[in-house]
Amino acid sequence: MNPKASQASLASQRRGREVLVALIGLGVLLGVAGSAEAAARYWIAGSAANWNDTANWSTASAGAGGSSVPGSADIAYFDGGGLGGESATETVQEQ
Repeated sequence: MNPKASQASLASQRRGREVLVALIGLGVLLGVAGSAEAAARYWIAGSAANWNDTANWSTASAGAGGSSVPGSADIAYFDGGGLGGESATETVQEQ
């Protein structure tokens, strides 16, 4: 076999492996991102308060504040654990 052709073949195989590794890595990243579950967030404000303030959100009913504000994929609970300001106008999506 021609040495130049052999080198070209090896380079082509190497590029093919690099592309395969990149595609596998991308698949793993997309799989991890797609498997995220909805976060439960509880409104725990003691009076009327700002929705976007992390101090008003907890990961547990009547728990400590400081959790992230619920996003569009999360579940927000208003279960009486917060003592005030629990009226809101929101779009609700049934599951």
